[in-house]
Amino acid sequence: GSYGYPGSSYNFPGYYDNSPSWGYVIFYLVVMVLGILLNSFFCLIIKKNKQFRSPIHFFFLSICVVDMIICVTVLPFLLDSQAKGIGGQMLGDMLCKVYICLDYGTKGVIAFILIFAAYFLFFYYRKPDNLQSENPYETSSRSRPSKMHKWGIPLAAVIGIGVSVPAGTLSSTRAYECAAWHEWGGMVTDTNFSMNLGFLISTFVVPLVLLFFPLVALLMQVCGGRDPKLVPPYSRIAWSLLLFIALFCLRAPHDGFELMKMLGRHYGNRGDPARGMD
Repeated sequence: GSYGYPGSSYNFPGYYDNSPSWGYVIFYLVVMVLGILLNSFFCLIIKKNKQFRSPIHFFFLSICVVDMIICVTVLPFLLDSQAKGIGGQMLGDMLCKVYICLDYGTKGVIAFILIFAAYFLFFYYRKPDNLQSENPYETSSRSRPSKMHKWGIPLAAVIGIGVSVPAGTLSSTRAYECAAWHEWGGMVTDTNFSMNLGFLISTFVVPLVLLFFPLVALLMQVCGGRDPKLVPPYSRIAWSLLLFIALFCLRAPHDGFELMKMLGRHYGNRGDPARGMD
């Protein structure tokens, strides 16, 4: 096969194949359909069952809503990119900004919703009285009902969007690549570099550090290594949150690699002969 940028006279036979990546297209379509159906099913369960209308389930509900927004608004851009093949992401600057703002914004919102949900459950499960109520999905009648979800979810959305969208507004399309900061041709002293680095640190590194303590504490409670021990159905709620945190940690390879590239451009890379280091 051969590869050349659309509208360009350059061609590199044998190196790239510009045909559509149908495997990825099918994969993204399956993810979109399953994401919309399963998240809608969870929202319907919350609506039909009043016993599930507890603070932690409202946190889960907000994550499902953001997930559906990703399926409807972010994944179509990835589908378009894969359908056009390598180098086929021909978004204009305006659509590029829309895509990066949606992508970064939803990532930031989910990160901070998980932080509030994890710390809510951590402090809630520290009180034995809350583990003795007749309805485990609601706050115990012996303690003051928690309203943390009423301010935690909006605050998580404001923080997540606030630290994410500025990087998206500076994104651009260069060499048929839509990105907030371009590795090739991008300067480490420009605003795009600082904004993108700030996004990665504030929506991945900081949440990962903040989630570590409640993650370990809840895991110890579920496994019986910390009092008060969690038994069903409380343990199922904790396992659900731990699963959401584990899914969030799947960002580590991508975001870690992006951080490595950015810091390598700034400080140099010892593995690169042209690393720019003395």
